[in-house]
Order: sequence, then structure tokens, then C-alpha cells
Amino acid sequence: EVCDEDFEIIVIAPEGDAPPVVMPITLQSSDTVSQLKDRIDRHSGDGKRPKDKQILLCWGQELSDSAVVSELEDSPQALTLLMKTDLTLSSVTMVSEAPRKRSRNSTARVLEQMLRNIQEMQPQMAMPEVPDPDPAAMSQLADLGFPPGRCKKALLLNGNSVEAAIEWIFTHQDEPDVDEPLTPFQIARLSGAPNSFRAASLQPQAAVPSPAPNAAVNQFVQQFDEFLQQAALGVLGEPEERRQVTARLPEMEAQGWKLTAATSRLWGGERNVATLCEGVDEYSAALIARMVEHANNIAPI
Repeated sequence: EVCDEDFEIIVIAPEGDAPPVVMPITLQSSDTVSQLKDRIDRHSGDGKRPKDKQILLCWGQELSDSAVVSELEDSPQALTLLMKTDLTLSSVTMVSEAPRKRSRNSTARVLEQMLRNIQEMQPQMAMPEVPDPDPAAMSQLADLGFPPGRCKKALLLNGNSVEAAIEWIFTHQDEPDVDEPLTPFQIARLSGAPNSFRAASLQPQAAVPSPAPNAAVNQFVQQFDEFLQQAALGVLGEPEERRQVTARLPEMEAQGWKLTAATSRLWGGERNVATLCEGVDEYSAALIARMVEHANNIAPI
């Protein structure tokens, strides 16, 4: 007699601008994709994800309703769910990967890859224009012999403060990316506050940013979303995921984003956003809040 054992599959559903929904679904080894869709429908409730509107993807390929889930190639531990009313396959560019062999941390890695695929499906927000630094401050730095591009970058990152910009240049002059253009998240941060590039009103980068509109904050957070998803995966306790996040946290701190203490406390079990955001600026708090959202979706408490 063949034993029809239970197993669990993770279904990840994009939710527009909100964090994706992660649904652990229990199946039997003989269950088909059609039966999985039935369970997703019941799990979601209120007709939110009706069976006839569901599209289930595995490694970028749509699954047939007749396919047996436990017999899918490489026994995937996570599937992506799209809804026909929201997104059609013709409008989605999926990342197709060769099946990978399981390892002891395959669950976390598959989940991370599926979350990244979901991020690529989301509409990309228009990047704001890079503002111009104060002309007088640019002239002062140029007179000191610094390259124009470096002068502009230093001033924009330091609130048009000539003194702070000079310090930034000397601190970063030996770094290979010192003359690289501003990164998307730096641009998003600079665009956060109206009239923020008037020389008379700006403070150096180390200062706490003035309040920004919610739309600007959300756009800023979106630039970091992939990293925040990976940081949230650390709640699963995978050493490699935590190592990668820990290695990048000093870079985040150097940009002014206070995430190190909050990340450590999140991994230790703290999920209260107000507690994790104590003593940090508005933008760091927004990043921490999004990280907690991802953690709550990945491993609800």
C-alpha cells in the first residue's frame, strides 16, 4: 500500500506595492496543481484568489492543472502565484533558472529567489532627477582642484556644506567608486524633502532628514527592498543569509541608515516596529518598518 504523505509547499503571491503574501500550503503527495489551487482559494477566503483566475509558476513556467505537485522537476519548495485579473503572462518577464539540487538551506534560498522574481514583476517607479548643487559651493571646491563630478557628488551627499564635502572627498578618494554616479537610493533620499537643495536650508548628510512626504519615503524604501527581504529572511536562522546581510550592514550605516541594531534585534525575535525604531531618523525607521513587514510575511508570529 502506498502511503500518501503530507508535505508543505510555499506559495508566494505579489500584492502590488505591498509586501508579497507568503502562504504555506499542506498537500498530499498525490495532489495536483488543480487541487493546490483549491486550497489556495480556501486559504485566501472571501473569493480573493478564485481558482479560475490563478496562474501558478515554477521556475518561470506556468504549471498545468493536471501536474502532480510532488512530481514537479527538482521538487520545488516554493511557487509563484499570479492572478489573471492583475497580470498576464505576456506582460511578465520571468527569470528562468535551471533546476537546482537541494541543500540544507534550500528553503531560504528558493524563497529569496522567488521574492526577487516578484520584485522584478512590480512596476518600476520613475527615478527623480538629480538636483544641481549650490553654484557657489561648486566653485569653491573646483578652486581646490577636485574633479567636477566628485565635487557635485560630495555636495549633494552633504547638503551643500563645503566643509562636509571636503571631508567626504578625502575620506572616499581612494575608493574605486568615488566618481561613480549617485546610486538610485541616494537619489531617492535626496529627492525626499521639498526645496532641500537650497544652500541656506541644507544640513550635512549626518543630520537627521526633515520630514518627507509618504510617497517620497515609499519610493526611497523601494530602492532597498531586495536587501530588506534578504535581511528579513534572517529570521529563519540561516547562517549564510545572516552572513551576507551582516557584511553589507556597514555600507548601509555609512550612508546614514541605522539598521544594524534593529536587524540584530529582529533576528533575536523582536517584531515591535516602535521598539526597533527608537532613536533613528525617519528614513531609517521606514526601512526598519518594511523589513519587519517582510519578516511577518515570511515567518508570522
